[in-house]
Amino acid sequence: MKTIKKPFVNNNQAQADSIFRVSILDGLGVFLFFVLVIAIGLVVTGCASTSDSRPRTAQDFLKLGNQFSDSGDYDKAIADYNEALRLKSDYADAYYNRALAYYGLGDIDRAIADYGETIRVDGNYVNAYYNRARAYSEAGDLEKSIADYTVVIRLDNDVWAHLGRGFAYFRMGDNDKAIENYNEAIRQYPNEAEAYRYRGYAYNRIGDPDRAIADYNEAVRLNSDYGDAYFNLGTVYYHKGDLDQAIASFTQVVRIDPNDHEAYSFRGTAYLDSGDIDRAIADFEMALRLVPDNDVYREELEETLQKRSEL
Repeated sequence: MKTIKKPFVNNNQAQADSIFRVSILDGLGVFLFFVLVIAIGLVVTGCASTSDSRPRTAQDFLKLGNQFSDSGDYDKAIADYNEALRLKSDYADAYYNRALAYYGLGDIDRAIADYGETIRVDGNYVNAYYNRARAYSEAGDLEKSIADYTVVIRLDNDVWAHLGRGFAYFRMGDNDKAIENYNEAIRQYPNEAEAYRYRGYAYNRIGDPDRAIADYNEAVRLNSDYGDAYFNLGTVYYHKGDLDQAIASFTQVVRIDPNDHEAYSFRGTAYLDSGDIDRAIADFEMALRLVPDNDVYREELEETLQKRSEL
């Protein structure tokens, strides 16, 4: 299951009147949770004018660092953020943007440390709490992730914080608290497909497939190209023995993403169980073609070919 998909955010984006406060993408989210593709929008507080183009102030170095970060040159960005902090040691935005750059380099520990410095300077820096919660979740420290999401909810009552906290509870095995958080997210934003999918996953885990199906169906009603929700729907239908609905759901997945090898494998299994060996073989062949070194797909295909030869 992928993680919550909302990407890392900044102050300017937090002011937007939308739960999607960035223009990318996750979402992580969803969670994937969860591969994240991060669009880093950076805080710019302004740049003092100078008589030449050389940076002189902390704000100048912040702006220059942002330009390097926007182009993906995180090492140079970090060097400029360091200069900004040398000139202004309590510069929350510089700590925050340096954290984003460290995250861009895959250095989660340093990113977490800089989010902590941001919060030390400004205890109400809501996006630092949110991004640190995301980073803690990726690092596997779910209790700290939940604590930071809780602060975000107290400061901003952010719907994505409810989703993130719900997913953290879900990973800890606390399905009731996960569902409680998903319920709140849906109450705030009843048209957010992601929330229904995650709640459906929790319902399925506690043995309530009918509610899971209802939530997955709502997710795909809201977003007809939501492949993950169709995939989850197909698996629940399959385990309920409704092979026709399972096949229809997996068919939607490969419509959305013709390279989804797992969907071909699952649909092939559903075809096989329904007695349609030829279509099962075609799907197993497609799955293996997409991932040639997958031993499971090869075994599925060989066993099904053997069954057909024995008919």
